[in-house]
Amino acid sequence: MFILDVLRHDIEQIPNIVTILNDTGGVGWRIFSPRDFEPREVYEALLGLIASGLVGVYIDSPENEEIVPFDNAIPSFEQAQDLWFLLTSEGGKVWEDWEDYPREDTDGH
Repeated sequence: MFILDVLRHDIEQIPNIVTILNDTGGVGWRIFSPRDFEPREVYEALLGLIASGLVGVYIDSPENEEIVPFDNAIPSFEQAQDLWFLLTSEGGKVWEDWEDYPREDTDGH
């Protein structure tokens, strides 16, 4: 869910996702992990989110000067660093359902 939250507003690459996850300010999720999030674990989580239809994959198309859907098999970890990731409409719905889920506040109420 942390990755879905990072992608809720924008399309991102793995290095950017890792940076946002590890932010200790108001936007990151680092406070919920005993250690920094690692690029390889983000890649592996993305593979599951892609397989579930919650995240789409895109690639730079220099000839069109735009980011276009990447319809091939997800490449290796190293090659995936150049790809972009974006919530699908289903991923957006899952994020909204999670965001609407009642939670206790930080005081335990």
